[in-house]
Amino acid sequence: MTARLQERYENEILPALAEKFGRSNRLSLPRLEKISVNMGVGSAIQEKKHLEMAVAALA
Repeated sequence: MTARLQERYENEILPALAEKFGRSNRLSLPRLEKISVNMGVGSAIQEKKHLEMAVAALA
């Protein structure tokens, strides 16, 4: 199963980059290696409810 962001990158962004840079070889275009999502939840130290809300928002 392919992630939605990866599908969008392969179907929309890569062709646009190929056109912009004038390259026909897909292997010469930039690739996605890793996507990380970070979220600061410093207020969870005081209240555990904040951590549960952050988990729900991130999901």
